[in-house]
Amino acid sequence: MALTPVQVSAETGAPAGPVAGSVPDYLGRRVPELDGLRGLAIALVLMVHYGANQLHPKPGTILNYVREGFSFGWCGVDLFFVLSGFLIGGILIENRASPNFFKTFYVRRVCRIFPLYYAWLLVTLLLLALRLPDHVHNLVQPALPFWSYFTYTQNVLSLKLGDFGPEWFGPTWSLAIEEQFYLLFPLLVRFCSPRRLPGWLVVLVFSATMFRVLAYFFTPHPGFASYLLLPCRWDSLLLGALTAWLVRRPGFVEGVKQNESFLFWVGGVILATLFGLRLARQGGLLSLSNALLGFLLLAILFCGLLLLALFSRKKWIKAIFTNRWLCKLGCVSYCVYLIHQPVAFLCHNLIWHQSPIISGVPKLMTTVLALGTTLGLALLSWRFFESKCVNWGRKFAY
Repeated sequence: MALTPVQVSAETGAPAGPVAGSVPDYLGRRVPELDGLRGLAIALVLMVHYGANQLHPKPGTILNYVREGFSFGWCGVDLFFVLSGFLIGGILIENRASPNFFKTFYVRRVCRIFPLYYAWLLVTLLLLALRLPDHVHNLVQPALPFWSYFTYTQNVLSLKLGDFGPEWFGPTWSLAIEEQFYLLFPLLVRFCSPRRLPGWLVVLVFSATMFRVLAYFFTPHPGFASYLLLPCRWDSLLLGALTAWLVRRPGFVEGVKQNESFLFWVGGVILATLFGLRLARQGGLLSLSNALLGFLLLAILFCGLLLLALFSRKKWIKAIFTNRWLCKLGCVSYCVYLIHQPVAFLCHNLIWHQSPIISGVPKLMTTVLALGTTLGLALLSWRFFESKCVNWGRKFAY
Protein backbone atom coordinates (compact mmCIF):
# COMPACT_ATOMS: atom_id res chain seq x y z
CA MET A 1 0.00 0.00 0.00
CA ALA A 2 1.52 3.34 -1.05
CA LEU A 3 0.89 5.77 1.79
CA THR A 4 0.07 9.42 1.38
CA PRO A 5 1.21 12.16 3.80
CA VAL A 6 -2.31 12.20 5.22
CA GLN A 7 -2.14 8.51 6.08
CA VAL A 8 1.27 8.90 7.64
CA SER A 9 -0.04 11.65 9.91
CA ALA A 10 -2.11 9.04 11.66
CA GLU A 11 -3.46 9.44 15.14
CA THR A 12 -2.31 6.50 17.13
CA GLY A 13 -2.60 4.54 20.27
CA ALA A 14 1.15 3.94 20.10
CA PRO A 15 3.82 3.79 21.31
CA ALA A 16 5.11 3.59 24.84
CA GLY A 17 8.66 3.92 24.17
CA PRO A 18 9.56 1.97 23.08
CA VAL A 19 6.40 0.43 21.74
CA ALA A 20 2.69 -0.12 21.13
CA GLY A 21 -0.39 -1.40 19.35
CA SER A 22 -1.66 -0.90 15.85
CA VAL A 23 -1.70 2.56 14.31
CA PRO A 24 -4.94 3.70 12.66
CA ASP A 25 -5.10 6.96 10.77
CA TYR A 26 -7.96 9.48 10.91
CA LEU A 27 -9.99 7.39 8.46
CA GLY A 28 -9.67 4.30 10.63
CA ARG A 29 -7.28 2.44 8.30
CA ARG A 30 -4.18 0.80 9.71
CA VAL A 31 -0.65 1.50 8.60
CA PRO A 32 0.87 -2.00 8.73
CA GLU A 33 4.38 -0.78 7.86
CA LEU A 34 4.60 0.99 11.21
CA ASP A 35 3.52 -2.15 13.02
CA GLY A 36 6.21 -3.99 11.06
CA LEU A 37 8.87 -1.49 12.09
CA ARG A 38 7.91 -1.88 15.73
CA GLY A 39 8.03 -5.63 15.25
CA LEU A 40 11.56 -5.30 13.88
CA ALA A 41 12.55 -3.10 16.83
CA ILE A 42 11.35 -5.56 19.47
CA ALA A 43 12.86 -8.48 17.52
CA LEU A 44 16.25 -6.72 17.73
CA VAL A 45 15.82 -6.26 21.48
CA LEU A 46 14.93 -9.95 21.90
CA MET A 47 18.02 -10.91 19.87
CA VAL A 48 20.35 -9.24 22.35
CA HIS A 49 18.57 -10.24 25.57
CA TYR A 50 17.50 -13.77 24.58
CA GLY A 51 20.50 -14.44 22.37
CA ALA A 52 23.72 -12.46 22.80
CA ASN A 53 23.44 -12.01 26.56
CA GLN A 54 22.66 -15.68 27.17
CA LEU A 55 25.24 -17.22 24.83
CA HIS A 56 28.83 -17.66 26.06
CA PRO A 57 30.62 -19.59 23.30
CA LYS A 58 34.35 -20.01 22.88
CA PRO A 59 36.11 -17.24 20.90
CA GLY A 60 36.60 -17.98 17.24
CA THR A 61 33.71 -20.41 16.95
CA ILE A 62 30.77 -19.96 14.58
CA LEU A 63 28.47 -19.61 17.56
CA ASN A 64 30.59 -16.75 18.85
CA TYR A 65 30.16 -14.91 15.56
CA VAL A 66 26.42 -15.48 15.83
CA ARG A 67 26.52 -14.01 19.32
CA GLU A 68 28.43 -10.97 18.04
CA GLY A 69 25.79 -10.44 15.37
CA PHE A 70 22.99 -10.70 17.91
CA SER A 71 24.75 -8.16 20.14
CA PHE A 72 23.84 -5.41 17.66
CA GLY A 73 20.23 -5.87 18.75
CA TRP A 74 20.68 -3.15 21.39
CA CYS A 75 19.95 -0.63 18.64
CA GLY A 76 16.31 -1.76 18.60
CA VAL A 77 15.68 0.80 21.35
CA ASP A 78 16.93 3.54 19.02
CA LEU A 79 14.47 2.41 16.37
CA PHE A 80 11.71 2.68 18.97
CA PHE A 81 12.87 6.23 19.73
CA VAL A 82 12.75 7.22 16.05
CA LEU A 83 9.26 5.73 15.67
CA SER A 84 8.03 7.52 18.80
CA GLY A 85 9.35 10.84 17.55
CA PHE A 86 7.79 10.29 14.12
CA LEU A 87 4.34 9.29 15.40
CA ILE A 88 4.10 11.74 18.29
CA GLY A 89 5.69 14.52 16.24
CA GLY A 90 3.14 14.03 13.46
CA ILE A 91 0.21 14.10 15.87
CA LEU A 92 1.40 17.26 17.62
CA ILE A 93 2.36 19.11 14.43
CA GLU A 94 -1.05 18.49 12.89
CA ASN A 95 -2.98 19.49 16.00
CA ARG A 96 -0.91 22.36 17.39
CA ALA A 97 -3.79 24.84 16.98
CA SER A 98 -6.35 22.61 18.70
CA PRO A 99 -8.03 24.07 21.80
CA ASN A 100 -7.71 20.59 23.34
CA PHE A 101 -4.06 20.21 22.36
CA PHE A 102 -2.59 19.37 25.77
CA LYS A 103 -5.60 17.69 27.31
CA THR A 104 -6.18 15.26 24.44
CA PHE A 105 -2.51 14.47 23.96
CA TYR A 106 -1.83 13.68 27.59
CA VAL A 107 -5.06 11.76 28.17
CA ARG A 108 -4.29 9.54 25.20
CA ARG A 109 -0.67 9.09 26.28
CA VAL A 110 -1.76 8.17 29.79
CA CYS A 111 -4.28 5.64 28.46
CA ARG A 112 -1.63 4.04 26.27
CA ILE A 113 1.31 3.97 28.66
CA PHE A 114 0.25 4.08 32.30
CA PRO A 115 -2.17 1.14 32.74
CA LEU A 116 0.27 -1.63 31.82
CA TYR A 117 3.29 0.05 33.37
CA TYR A 118 1.68 0.70 36.75
CA ALA A 119 -0.01 -2.69 36.73
CA TRP A 120 3.47 -4.16 36.35
CA LEU A 121 4.74 -2.12 39.30
CA LEU A 122 1.82 -3.33 41.41
CA VAL A 123 2.66 -6.93 40.47
CA THR A 124 6.20 -6.19 41.64
CA LEU A 125 4.98 -4.88 45.00
CA LEU A 126 2.87 -8.00 45.42
CA LEU A 127 5.86 -10.27 44.73
CA LEU A 128 8.00 -8.31 47.19
CA ALA A 129 5.36 -8.93 49.85
CA LEU A 130 5.63 -12.71 49.35
CA ARG A 131 8.27 -14.95 50.87
CA LEU A 132 10.24 -15.69 47.74
CA PRO A 133 13.49 -17.66 47.58
CA ASP A 134 16.51 -15.37 47.79
CA HIS A 135 17.59 -16.05 44.23
CA VAL A 136 14.16 -14.89 43.00
CA HIS A 137 13.66 -12.09 45.52
CA ASN A 138 16.92 -10.45 44.40
CA LEU A 139 15.54 -10.17 40.86
CA VAL A 140 12.53 -8.20 42.03
CA GLN A 141 14.08 -6.06 44.78
CA PRO A 142 14.79 -2.61 43.24
CA ALA A 143 18.25 -1.15 43.71
CA LEU A 144 16.76 2.35 43.52
CA PRO A 145 13.98 3.94 45.60
CA PHE A 146 10.71 2.49 44.37
CA TRP A 147 9.25 5.96 43.93
CA SER A 148 11.75 6.59 41.12
CA TYR A 149 9.98 3.97 39.00
CA PHE A 150 6.58 5.49 39.77
CA THR A 151 7.85 8.94 38.71
CA TYR A 152 9.85 7.81 35.64
CA THR A 153 13.08 9.18 37.09
CA GLN A 154 14.94 5.87 37.38
CA ASN A 155 17.17 6.73 34.43
CA VAL A 156 18.54 9.75 36.33
CA LEU A 157 19.01 7.97 39.64
CA SER A 158 20.67 5.03 37.88
CA LEU A 159 23.70 7.25 37.30
CA LYS A 160 24.63 6.73 40.95
CA LEU A 161 24.68 2.96 40.44
CA GLY A 162 26.50 2.91 37.15
CA ASP A 163 24.26 0.13 35.87
CA PHE A 164 20.63 -0.62 35.01
CA GLY A 165 19.76 -2.21 38.34
CA PRO A 166 17.90 -5.54 38.66
CA GLU A 167 16.81 -7.21 35.44
CA TRP A 168 13.20 -6.91 36.58
CA PHE A 169 13.41 -3.15 35.94
CA GLY A 170 16.09 -3.23 33.24
CA PRO A 171 13.96 -2.11 30.26
CA THR A 172 12.28 0.78 32.08
CA TRP A 173 15.09 3.31 31.58
CA SER A 174 13.99 3.95 27.98
CA LEU A 175 10.36 4.34 29.06
CA ALA A 176 11.54 7.07 31.45
CA ILE A 177 13.31 8.87 28.59
CA GLU A 178 10.16 8.80 26.47
CA GLU A 179 7.93 10.02 29.29
CA GLN A 180 10.26 12.95 29.89
CA PHE A 181 10.21 13.68 26.16
CA TYR A 182 6.39 13.65 26.17
CA LEU A 183 6.39 16.29 28.91
CA LEU A 184 8.66 18.70 27.02
CA PHE A 185 8.12 18.22 23.29
CA PRO A 186 4.44 19.34 23.18
CA LEU A 187 5.54 22.69 24.65
CA LEU A 188 8.02 23.18 21.79
CA VAL A 189 5.43 22.36 19.12
CA ARG A 190 2.70 24.48 20.70
CA PHE A 191 4.68 27.63 21.39
CA CYS A 192 7.24 27.59 18.57
CA SER A 193 6.00 29.03 15.29
CA PRO A 194 5.62 26.47 12.48
CA ARG A 195 8.18 28.41 10.43
CA ARG A 196 10.84 28.14 13.13
CA LEU A 197 10.08 24.62 14.33
CA PRO A 198 12.28 22.69 11.83
CA GLY A 199 15.24 24.96 12.64
CA TRP A 200 14.86 24.30 16.35
CA LEU A 201 14.55 20.58 15.71
CA VAL A 202 17.85 20.57 13.80
CA VAL A 203 19.62 22.58 16.54
CA LEU A 204 18.34 20.27 19.26
CA VAL A 205 19.27 17.16 17.29
CA PHE A 206 22.91 18.24 17.11
CA SER A 207 22.90 19.45 20.72
CA ALA A 208 22.52 15.81 21.82
CA THR A 209 26.08 15.10 20.64
CA MET A 210 27.36 17.95 22.80
CA PHE A 211 25.46 16.65 25.82
CA ARG A 212 26.86 13.16 25.27
CA VAL A 213 30.44 14.39 25.11
CA LEU A 214 29.97 16.44 28.28
CA ALA A 215 28.39 13.46 30.02
CA TYR A 216 31.23 11.24 28.86
CA PHE A 217 33.91 13.44 30.42
CA PHE A 218 32.16 14.91 33.45
CA THR A 219 30.08 12.11 34.99
CA PRO A 220 31.28 9.40 37.39
CA HIS A 221 30.63 6.51 35.00
CA PRO A 222 32.03 7.39 31.54
CA GLY A 223 29.53 6.80 28.80
CA PHE A 224 26.71 5.70 31.09
CA ALA A 225 25.02 9.10 31.42
CA SER A 226 25.27 9.59 27.66
CA TYR A 227 23.16 6.47 27.29
CA LEU A 228 20.50 7.17 29.92
CA LEU A 229 19.73 10.90 29.99
CA LEU A 230 17.08 12.50 27.78
CA PRO A 231 19.25 15.37 26.41
CA CYS A 232 21.83 12.79 25.35
CA ARG A 233 19.28 10.64 23.53
CA TRP A 234 16.75 13.09 22.13
CA ASP A 235 18.43 13.26 18.73
CA SER A 236 16.69 9.97 17.79
CA LEU A 237 13.32 11.21 19.03
CA LEU A 238 13.68 14.63 17.39
CA LEU A 239 14.95 13.22 14.09
CA GLY A 240 11.81 11.11 14.02
CA ALA A 241 9.76 14.27 14.61
CA LEU A 242 11.70 16.11 11.90
CA THR A 243 10.92 13.25 9.50
CA ALA A 244 7.23 13.64 10.41
CA TRP A 245 7.50 17.35 9.52
CA LEU A 246 9.26 16.57 6.21
CA VAL A 247 6.69 14.05 4.95
CA ARG A 248 4.08 16.79 5.26
CA ARG A 249 6.04 19.11 2.93
CA PRO A 250 4.80 19.21 -0.67
CA GLY A 251 6.88 17.03 -2.95
CA PHE A 252 8.95 15.34 -0.24
CA VAL A 253 7.28 11.94 -0.43
CA GLU A 254 7.45 11.91 -4.22
CA GLY A 255 11.13 12.82 -3.95
CA VAL A 256 11.73 9.86 -1.66
CA LYS A 257 10.01 7.52 -4.12
CA GLN A 258 12.12 8.79 -7.01
CA ASN A 259 15.42 8.60 -5.09
CA GLU A 260 15.22 5.30 -3.24
CA SER A 261 18.69 4.36 -4.42
CA PHE A 262 20.12 7.39 -2.60
CA LEU A 263 18.67 6.14 0.68
CA PHE A 264 20.29 2.75 0.09
CA TRP A 265 23.67 4.35 -0.58
CA VAL A 266 23.45 6.53 2.52
CA GLY A 267 22.38 3.53 4.58
CA GLY A 268 25.35 1.52 3.33
CA VAL A 269 27.82 4.27 4.20
CA ILE A 270 26.32 4.64 7.67
CA LEU A 271 26.43 0.88 8.31
CA ALA A 272 30.10 0.78 7.28
CA THR A 273 30.85 3.73 9.59
CA LEU A 274 29.00 2.15 12.51
CA PHE A 275 30.92 -1.08 11.99
CA GLY A 276 34.14 0.92 12.14
CA LEU A 277 33.03 2.58 15.36
CA ARG A 278 32.30 -0.84 16.78
CA LEU A 279 35.86 -1.92 16.05
CA ALA A 280 37.16 1.29 17.65
CA ARG A 281 35.25 0.70 20.85
CA GLN A 282 37.53 1.27 23.84
CA GLY A 283 35.57 -0.43 26.61
CA GLY A 284 32.93 0.69 29.06
CA LEU A 285 29.25 0.88 28.20
CA LEU A 286 29.85 3.36 25.38
CA SER A 287 32.97 4.65 23.72
CA LEU A 288 33.64 8.29 22.95
CA SER A 289 33.30 7.51 19.25
CA ASN A 290 29.72 6.39 19.86
CA ALA A 291 29.04 9.54 21.89
CA LEU A 292 30.32 11.69 19.04
CA LEU A 293 28.79 9.92 16.05
CA GLY A 294 27.28 6.54 16.78
CA PHE A 295 23.84 7.42 18.08
CA LEU A 296 23.31 10.23 15.59
CA LEU A 297 24.24 8.04 12.62
CA LEU A 298 22.03 5.26 13.92
CA ALA A 299 19.07 7.64 14.16
CA ILE A 300 19.65 8.85 10.58
CA LEU A 301 19.84 5.23 9.42
CA PHE A 302 16.51 4.38 11.04
CA CYS A 303 14.83 7.50 9.64
CA GLY A 304 15.88 6.31 6.20
CA LEU A 305 14.53 2.85 6.97
CA LEU A 306 11.26 4.42 8.08
CA LEU A 307 10.94 6.32 4.81
CA LEU A 308 11.68 3.20 2.79
CA ALA A 309 9.16 1.14 4.74
CA LEU A 310 6.41 3.72 4.16
CA PHE A 311 7.10 4.94 0.65
CA SER A 312 9.25 2.42 -1.21
CA ARG A 313 7.98 1.20 -4.58
CA LYS A 314 9.88 -2.08 -4.23
CA LYS A 315 7.55 -4.98 -3.51
CA TRP A 316 10.11 -6.91 -1.46
CA ILE A 317 10.50 -4.02 0.98
CA LYS A 318 6.74 -3.76 1.37
CA ALA A 319 6.56 -7.51 1.85
CA ILE A 320 9.05 -7.37 4.72
CA PHE A 321 7.36 -4.60 6.67
CA THR A 322 3.83 -5.82 6.07
CA ASN A 323 4.67 -9.39 7.03
CA ARG A 324 1.79 -10.71 9.08
CA TRP A 325 3.86 -12.10 11.95
CA LEU A 326 6.14 -9.07 12.15
CA CYS A 327 3.10 -6.79 12.34
CA LYS A 328 1.53 -8.95 15.05
CA LEU A 329 4.75 -8.75 17.02
CA GLY A 330 4.72 -4.97 16.62
CA CYS A 331 1.17 -4.79 17.97
CA VAL A 332 2.21 -6.38 21.28
CA SER A 333 5.70 -4.89 21.46
CA TYR A 334 5.06 -2.64 24.47
CA CYS A 335 4.24 -5.51 26.80
CA VAL A 336 6.96 -7.71 25.28
CA TYR A 337 9.51 -4.97 25.90
CA LEU A 338 8.41 -4.44 29.50
CA ILE A 339 8.31 -8.07 30.64
CA HIS A 340 10.70 -10.06 28.44
CA GLN A 341 13.74 -9.76 30.72
CA PRO A 342 11.88 -10.47 33.98
CA VAL A 343 10.17 -13.53 32.45
CA ALA A 344 13.50 -14.92 31.21
CA PHE A 345 15.18 -14.43 34.56
CA LEU A 346 12.23 -15.89 36.45
CA CYS A 347 12.13 -19.01 34.26
CA HIS A 348 15.85 -19.69 34.57
CA ASN A 349 15.99 -18.90 38.28
CA LEU A 350 12.98 -21.02 39.16
CA ILE A 351 14.22 -24.00 37.15
CA TRP A 352 18.02 -23.73 37.38
CA HIS A 353 18.57 -21.26 40.27
CA GLN A 354 20.81 -19.11 38.09
CA SER A 355 20.71 -16.26 35.60
CA PRO A 356 19.81 -17.07 31.97
CA ILE A 357 22.71 -18.87 30.28
CA ILE A 358 22.28 -21.09 27.25
CA SER A 359 24.81 -23.85 27.93
CA GLY A 360 22.91 -26.84 26.60
CA VAL A 361 19.65 -28.02 25.12
CA PRO A 362 17.69 -27.96 28.43
CA LYS A 363 18.60 -24.35 29.11
CA LEU A 364 17.96 -23.43 25.48
CA MET A 365 14.46 -24.88 25.90
CA THR A 366 14.06 -22.78 29.07
CA THR A 367 14.76 -19.67 27.02
CA VAL A 368 12.26 -20.85 24.40
CA LEU A 369 9.74 -21.33 27.21
CA ALA A 370 10.41 -17.79 28.43
CA LEU A 371 9.93 -16.42 24.91
CA GLY A 372 6.64 -18.26 24.45
CA THR A 373 5.43 -17.11 27.87
CA THR A 374 6.37 -13.50 27.10
CA LEU A 375 4.57 -13.50 23.75
CA GLY A 376 1.50 -15.22 25.19
CA LEU A 377 1.20 -12.76 28.08
CA ALA A 378 1.72 -9.82 25.72
CA LEU A 379 -1.03 -11.04 23.40
CA LEU A 380 -3.46 -11.46 26.29
CA SER A 381 -2.50 -8.06 27.69
CA TRP A 382 -3.17 -6.30 24.39
CA ARG A 383 -6.41 -8.10 23.63
CA PHE A 384 -8.07 -7.87 27.03
CA PHE A 385 -6.42 -4.90 28.76
CA GLU A 386 -4.29 -2.46 26.77
CA SER A 387 -6.61 -2.14 23.77
CA LYS A 388 -9.53 -1.33 26.06
CA CYS A 389 -7.60 1.50 27.68
CA VAL A 390 -6.45 2.82 24.30
CA ASN A 391 -9.98 2.80 22.89
CA TRP A 392 -11.27 4.72 25.90
CA GLY A 393 -8.55 7.35 25.39
CA ARG A 394 -9.57 7.81 21.76
CA LYS A 395 -12.90 9.19 22.93
CA PHE A 396 -11.04 12.43 23.61
CA ALA A 397 -10.74 14.37 20.36
CA TYR A 398 -8.48 17.18 19.30
